Order: sequence, then C-alpha cells, then structure tokens
Amino acid sequence: MKRLLTFFLTLSLAFTAPAAPALAQNPSEPEAAVAERPLRCGSKGTAANHALSAPRNLVANGVNRLMAELDGFARTRIRELVNAHHAEADRALDRMTLLEDTGNFGVIWGQLRNSEEWQDRLRRLAARAGAEIEPSRESTLERLQGDLALALEEGIVTAQETIWRAYMETLEAHFPQIGVRPWYGSLDFSALPQVENGEINEIGDSLKMRAGLGAGLGAAAGAGLTRIVVKKITGKVVSKALAVAVGGPVGAVVGVMLAAWDFVEFALNFMDAKDRFEKEFKARYLSAYKETFTADAIWKGEGGEADEDSLRGELDLFVREALEFVDASYREEARRMVAPELVICMSPTASDYVSNQAREGRREDEIREDLLFVGGTFDDELIAGAPFETLLHMAWAVPDTDRAALRELAGELGVPLVEEFERRGKDVLDAARSMGPRTFIDAFRSGGTVDWRVAVRRLARGGLEGGGEV
Repeated sequence: MKRLLTFFLTLSLAFTAPAAPALAQNPSEPEAAVAERPLRCGSKGTAANHALSAPRNLVANGVNRLMAELDGFARTRIRELVNAHHAEADRALDRMTLLEDTGNFGVIWGQLRNSEEWQDRLRRLAARAGAEIEPSRESTLERLQGDLALALEEGIVTAQETIWRAYMETLEAHFPQIGVRPWYGSLDFSALPQVENGEINEIGDSLKMRAGLGAGLGAAAGAGLTRIVVKKITGKVVSKALAVAVGGPVGAVVGVMLAAWDFVEFALNFMDAKDRFEKEFKARYLSAYKETFTADAIWKGEGGEADEDSLRGELDLFVREALEFVDASYREEARRMVAPELVICMSPTASDYVSNQAREGRREDEIREDLLFVGGTFDDELIAGAPFETLLHMAWAVPDTDRAALRELAGELGVPLVEEFERRGKDVLDAARSMGPRTFIDAFRSGGTVDWRVAVRRLARGGLEGGGEV
C-alpha cells in the first residue's frame, strides 16, 4: 500500500515534457557498433591480461646479463685495484722496521730456540705488518665499493627498463594507442625494495620512477654487500698470512747460517741476521697476503666457486631478488593499465577527457583514477553508450556506500537515466534514494519529465520513505 501511494504521489506531479531521445557518444555511430564495442574491448582486455600473466624469462635473462657485465668488471677494475694495493703493501712494509729493540744475536737465538715466546713475538710482528697495510686496503675497498655501486646501479636500471619495455610492448600489441597516454612509461610505487646490511627489505621508503629504484638498489648494494663480503675475506687473509709467516720451527735465516762452511761466511751471516730476517719475514708475509687477497678471491671466494661467501654469490642473490620484485611490481602495474584502457576503448569521449585533462596539467594518477572510478561504477554497455564526463559526475554525486545501488539502477534504466541526470542533475539520484529503486523506476518509466526535487519534497511532507538506496 505504501509503495502504491508513493507511486501515485509521484505521478501527481506535473510532467513538463516527454522524454528526450537517448544520448549517444557519437550520434552518427550505428547502434550495432556501440553495442559491439564492449564485447570487442572486453576480448582485448582478456587477451592482454592473459599475455601479461604468461611465464617469462625476464628475470633470469636480466640476472644473466647483469652478472656477465659484473664478471667483466671483476676481471678489469677489481684486478686493477687489487694489483695497485699489492704494490702499495710492498712499499708500506718496506718502509717499516719490525725488530727495533732486537739485535742480530737476539734474532739468531730466537730462531734457534723457537720458543712460544718467540712465536708470540712473530704473531705480534704479523699484526704490525697487517696494521701497516690496513690503510691501503681500506682505501682500496672504498674505491671498490664506489665503482661497484655505479656498475650495479647502471646494470639494474638497464634491467628494469628492459622488463618494463617488455610489458609495455605486450600492452601495445593489444591497445596500440596506449603509448599516447600521459602515464605511459612512468611508475609510482610506494613500496619498493630497500637495502639494509646487504639484504632487501620488501617495504621501504618511497622511491619514484625506475631510475630512482635502480639508484637506490645499486648504491646500497655496492656499499653494503661489498663491505660485508670483503670483511669475511680479509679475516681469512690475516689468518692465512699469520700461519705462513710464523710456520716452521726454524726460520730461513738459521738455515742459511748453518749451511756456512767457513768462519767468514758465518760471521757475515751473523752480522746481517736481523736485516735478512726482516726481509725474509716481510717477503713470506706479503706472499701469503697476496696469494689470499686476490681479485678472484674477492669476486669468487676462496675456493673460486662463486659460492654464497663470495662477492659474486652475494650479488647474484641480491640482483635476482631485486629483479623478481621489480618484475612482479611492473607486471602488476601493467595489469593496472588494462582497466583504464578498457574504459577508453569502450568510450571515445573518455579518450577526449584524458587528453583535455592532461593538457590542463592534471596529475596522471588522478586522471587514471577517474577512469577506474567510472569503470567500477557502471557496466560496459552504459560506458559504451553514454558520455564519459556525465557518468563521472553521476558517480561523484553519490556516496561510496551507494555506488553499488547506482550501478544496479543505471543498469536497469540505461542511457535515459544519464540523459535525465544531464537535465536535472543530482536531484534525480536524490529522488531515487528517497523513493527506493523500484518506485523510482516505475515513476521514471511512466513517461514525461518529472520535477524530482518537488517529488522529494512531496514525499517528505507526506511522511513517506522509499526505504531504499540509490
């Protein structure tokens, strides 16, 4: 009874004009073409999403290409740096005196006895030698970290661009006009990988654009990972150098003296025992150091297998994880481009809207959000048959909680509802909310042009409620 009374109350209002003919996006376009467009565009979207989801070798190819470039970096730049450091280590040890408070006899006696006290003293000498070399080594590592950061940054940026270009080519194959969109080729992720202590964090501070991501990853990895791995390697270097330098119960100096056949030779050996001992000690220390601290050891590890303890192994893992994250992010971003492109495909006026908004300097993400807003509120048939901006204003005119009801109402009434909104504005949707969907639909289809604002006031005075939402 209540619904019947509401219906007759609505019909008692003045009808000022018959309904106008249906609006079309392009009046000269045949209805069959408009009706066919959602199906055609939907097929394109399905095919595009399927192609974007297909397995690819983008990450594996990117890792292989970048690691091959870094192998070249190791063969040239790392070797140059290490060789320069070896030469500086030679000069550093040549300048220092190891046994300042010990004479020739003390050296010979220490070597002959080879006591624990003497070996402890040799360990301290090795520690002094290491301390003398350390500034040069730290300087070398700083240069290595900086050069590697640049090489890694450049390689990651190139890999990212290759991955992004592959997804864009897939989209262009299905939507050739996507290349003219203002957001084409740009990204804006809010959670890209960061690096702490050589490890990727899934969520980090915002980094903008692909180049920003590459710079962030490259610089952090070049400094962090190199420092971590080289610290492991130098620890092994010192241990091995010590073992070689203090190895054996009797040193080479004593061996030379005992081999002397006459007193003169023995006396001469005795007179320069300290100098010859220092020279021999430095030579053995440097030999052990250089054999251990090599470009190959830094890059591929002590065993040369490029395992997880090597710089190459650490970087391979890092690059793989970084590009997997990039690939997943870019794939998702490409998928997000399909939805607004579908709206543009179905609605020629949407394409005009995008171009106009871009010319006015509106932000790319805001324009794309408008397309997604309309695409999520109305069905494909209405998007294909009604002006885009009118649909956008209709979607804006209702609260988010009523969008589902608006979609149902628009699906029932179609383009005539859009025409009525163009004539009467938000009053149409307010009336639908006040009357309830079914009563509004009955009144709408009764013919004529209803003053919906008067209808809402009449309903309010009569104490009637539609009991439904738009």
